[in-house]
Amino acid sequence: MKHVLPYALLGGFLLFSLLTIFSGSAAEGDQEVLRIDFSGLSGPTEGPLTGVGAASIDNIRLSRGPGLGAASAPNGFNSTNWNATAGNFLSLDFEVAEGQALHVRTLTLAGQSSGGGPRDMAIFSSTDGFTTPVATWVQISSAAPQTLDMSALPPLRGTVSLRIMPTSNVSANGGTVASGGTFRLTNTTSVDGLQLTGMLIGQEEGAGPDQPVAPEPENPEEPGEPDNPEEPGEPENPETPGDLPANPEENTLARIFWDLSGQPGNQAFTPGSAEPDQIIVFDLERSSSISATAANNSITANGFNTEEERFFTFGFRVPDGFTFTGEKLLLTTRSSAGGPGNLAVQSSIDGFTSSLAEITQTTNDFIVTEIDLSTLGIVRGEVRFRVAAVGQTAANGNSIGSTGTLRIANTRTEGTVFVPLTITGTLAETEVEPEPSLDPVTLLQYDLAGQPGNQASTEPVVLVSGISGQPLTRGAGLAASGSGNSFSSSGWNAGEERFFRFGFTALPGQSVDLSSLRFGYRSSNTGPTNMALRYSGDNFTQNLATFTSVNAFGNLEVDLSALQG
Repeated sequence: MKHVLPYALLGGFLLFSLLTIFSGSAAEGDQEVLRIDFSGLSGPTEGPLTGVGAASIDNIRLSRGPGLGAASAPNGFNSTNWNATAGNFLSLDFEVAEGQALHVRTLTLAGQSSGGGPRDMAIFSSTDGFTTPVATWVQISSAAPQTLDMSALPPLRGTVSLRIMPTSNVSANGGTVASGGTFRLTNTTSVDGLQLTGMLIGQEEGAGPDQPVAPEPENPEEPGEPDNPEEPGEPENPETPGDLPANPEENTLARIFWDLSGQPGNQAFTPGSAEPDQIIVFDLERSSSISATAANNSITANGFNTEEERFFTFGFRVPDGFTFTGEKLLLTTRSSAGGPGNLAVQSSIDGFTSSLAEITQTTNDFIVTEIDLSTLGIVRGEVRFRVAAVGQTAANGNSIGSTGTLRIANTRTEGTVFVPLTITGTLAETEVEPEPSLDPVTLLQYDLAGQPGNQASTEPVVLVSGISGQPLTRGAGLAASGSGNSFSSSGWNAGEERFFRFGFTALPGQSVDLSSLRFGYRSSNTGPTNMALRYSGDNFTQNLATFTSVNAFGNLEVDLSALQG
C-alpha cells in the first residue's frame, strides 16, 4: 500500500464533538401508539384497565402489582400501599404484532401523590428485566403532567411490559412513604390519560409520506442475494452470495448501503453494509461544520448557514486485487424551509471538484435522486462521496437559517417499501503484481528533550529522503503552556481548533508505505482525558486510535499499516 500523508491530527475535542442530547418531545414522523383514558373512574377500581392502540398494538392493559391496593379517585386510577417491599408497581402491558417493531419516543402521563405517597418515580422495562430506569421524575402532591423521554428503549417486539414504580421510600411531603399514601394516574385539562408515542417499523398502514423509512430488508434471510435473482449477473453459487469471483473473467454484482430505518437522526454516524462483505464500508456521517439534530429514520443536520464546507459523507474501499465499476447511487434528501436549497453530489475521484449530480430542494419534500456512477470509470482502492450544500439559498428561497435542516433518508419505492441509501455496481478481479517487501525505517522524529513546552512549534528531524517534514504545532484554540521536555498546551476546555498537528509530505514522484506511529503523552488533573488520533487522508473524520490520558506518563504505538489514500 502506497500512501501520501500530508499530516496527522491529535486532539480530545474530536471525541466530544460527537455527543448529542436527545429531545424529550415527540419527533416528526411519530404517532400516538396507545392510550389509556381515566375519565369516568371514581370509586376503587380493581382493574385491569384496557386501552386503545394503533394498528399492530394489541392487548393493552394497565394493572396493579400484587403489593398495591385500590383506592378512590375521580377520573383516576389510584393505588395505596406504596411502602410495600415487593409488587409496588403499576404495569402497562401490550403486544406488538409479529413482524413489527415499535420505536418508542415518549410516555405522557399525569401523576398525583398524596402527602404520604411516593415522590421518586421511574419507568422500568421488561427488555432488561426491570433492572434499569428508562425515565425518572419527582412526583408532587398535585396533578403534574409529565412527558418522559423513552428513546433509550430498544425496538420493542412481541409482548412488552412497562412498570411505573418508586425508586425510594421518600414521600411527596419529604417524609417516609406511608401505607395509606396514594399515587394515582389521572386525566387533566392538558393530558387525556396515559399516552405512548413512537413509530412502528414494518407497518402496512399509517406509514404516511413523512415517514421515509424502510421496514426490514426485502429478503432479510438472504442478505447477499441480488434483488432480482432471475436477472443476468447472479452469482453462479447463490447459496454463497457473499463470495468474490473465483477468476478474473467473472464479475460480481456489488451493493453498498446505509439503512436509516429506526435511526433518530441525531446519531453521530450510521454504519454501512456491503454485498459481498469483503468491501470495506465507511460510515455515513456529517462534516464537522454542521451539527446533529433529531428527525426520525434519517441522519439530519443543521447549521448550514456557515461559509465552511457543509456536507454528509460516505464511501467504501474496494478489496485489493479487485476493481469496482459503478452503476448508480440512489439517494433521498429533504430540507426544511430554512435548510439548504441547492445540493451537489461529489466524489473523491476528482477531489470533490465537480458534481455527479445537482439537486434542488423544496420545502419539506423528499427528493429522490438516482445518479449514474458509470462516469467514475474503474475504481480501485478508496472512494468517498459527499452530499454538499451549495450557496446560501434556502429551500424556501430565502437565506439558509441556523436551525434549517437537511436530512438523508431511505427511499420509498412503492407503497410501504423503502430502500436504504444505496450504491450498486460490479466487482471484477484483477491481476496484482506483488510489491517488494521492505523493512520499516524511521521516517522522522520530533525530539522534545530540553524543550520548554511552551515553544510555538517543534521542527522534525527527517531521517529519509523523499519527504519533507511538517512542524509540530497547536490548533488556534489552544494556548502554550510551559512543561519541560515536552510540547504542552492549555485551553482544552472550550472553543474550536483544539489539537496538535504534525506530519510530512511526500515529494513529487514519491510514495510512502506507513507502518506505525509512536508517541508519549500526559494530562494534568484538569486536562483532557479522552483523546483521538485522526489524519488528513479522510479529512480528519474517523479515529485511527483512541486513548485515555491521565496525570501519569503513557506511551502509545498506533498501527498505520491499514491506511490507504
